[in-house]
Amino acid sequence: MKKRSYQQYCPLATGLDIIGQRWTLLIVRELLIAPKRYKALLENLPGMGTNLLAERLKTLMNLGVIEQIVQLTPCVSKVYQLTDLGQELEKPVLALTQWGSQFLKKKPPKFLFRPEWVLIVIKAAFNPQKAAYLSICCEWHVDGLIFYIRVDEGRLEIKLGAAENPVATVKTDGPSFAALVLGESRLKDIIVKGAFKITGSGLAVVRMMQILCIQDSHTQSEIA
Repeated sequence: MKKRSYQQYCPLATGLDIIGQRWTLLIVRELLIAPKRYKALLENLPGMGTNLLAERLKTLMNLGVIEQIVQLTPCVSKVYQLTDLGQELEKPVLALTQWGSQFLKKKPPKFLFRPEWVLIVIKAAFNPQKAAYLSICCEWHVDGLIFYIRVDEGRLEIKLGAAENPVATVKTDGPSFAALVLGESRLKDIIVKGAFKITGSGLAVVRMMQILCIQDSHTQSEIA
């Protein structure tokens, strides 16, 4: 398929020539979360199809936006990851995520959802000033996905996998996690339904949620 171009001598148009095609930014989203195998990308982008995915990956590799490497853990496999050039797309992706969140309505039944996509929302909403003097690390288990969120004096780190010495561990389901992040539900209501279990410091979890701008209305009384 011949690559289409705006044919305009403009940085924005040139950037859109590279990442403005359908599905391309969603590939970048997936790789901003973590390096992924081809199969994992295809599973998270099921409407794309294998031929189009292969074409987009080839284009991004030729442009130096992504690269393929051998990952040794948890098992030896070939994965795609963003290059330094590709990582520069994080800021515009987060800005677009933040902008798009104001138009996000209740999820239609047929729409695909993955808990890891919410991690991009958290990054987009993070306000360093709220975390200037705090240090908290919580581990999350969401529908089989394990990750940790660390806030350390204005810095945010989100990684897949288990944390070392978290102050709290949270177990919940994907819809409840998304509802909290997007401000559709209150923590105390989800706890009452039995969909949110905290091991360790409940206060640390509430404070982390306040820091991450998930819901400013969360209070200590919600986990009392």
